[in-house]
Amino acid sequence: MAIEGQKQLEIAVQSAHQILNSLNEVLSNPALWEGGGKEEAGWAAVDDARQKYKAATTALRGIVAAIFNHPQMMSLDVDSTVEKAVDQAEIDRLQKQTVELREEIVRKNDVLKQLITQMRELVRDISMWQTPPPS
Repeated sequence: MAIEGQKQLEIAVQSAHQILNSLNEVLSNPALWEGGGKEEAGWAAVDDARQKYKAATTALRGIVAAIFNHPQMMSLDVDSTVEKAVDQAEIDRLQKQTVELREEIVRKNDVLKQLITQMRELVRDISMWQTPPPS
């Protein structure tokens, strides 16, 4: 179960990365905004990555639930076992990693917001250029 859990976690991380890459590609490529097949293909890649991410996280949740519902886990006093097994250094390391990951998410969200703002400005500029002058 642990190997399958690790596999699903890796798929979820890859899918999340693909979502960001697909969004970046769609938002930074004006050719994908013009309509037709290219636009649908660009957004389809985002949706495909989103579906893979959703499936992987669902599978991962199922595996985690199966591990904790396993008869051997049910017979253990999980709280005391975990407390004894995990030392404070490991907890500190994980907390530090959590903070770093949250900061990375904030940075990536800022970049995404900037890309969306740029996309809006480009769409506004394009629509302004395509508007015929008043007669």
